[in-house]
Amino acid sequence: MKTKTILLSLNELNFDYLKFYISKGLLPNFKKIFEIQPPIETVSENEYKLLEPWVQWVTIHSGKSYKEHSIFRLGDIVNNPELSQIFEELEAEGSFCWGGLSF
Repeated sequence: MKTKTILLSLNELNFDYLKFYISKGLLPNFKKIFEIQPPIETVSENEYKLLEPWVQWVTIHSGKSYKEHSIFRLGDIVNNPELSQIFEELEAEGSFCWGGLSF
């Protein structure tokens, strides 16, 4: 049986707050998630305008900096079919199934 991967993307969470509430016995589901995979601290661009979510999501999903991917606006990635993102690579391996939840 192949290992399945869950890619959970959460935008703009404050991990200090999450850790505080977990330590108070609240947020049991986050506690479980953090036990399975502790949060990973990342680094970002130095230029303020490159902190836009559309730049950052591509950076996270591709593992490439803005200088390497040059995606600035939502939808620009369509013009870069050679830019591979993690979920596309996992899907090609059969380890990822598209699906989504909206809240």
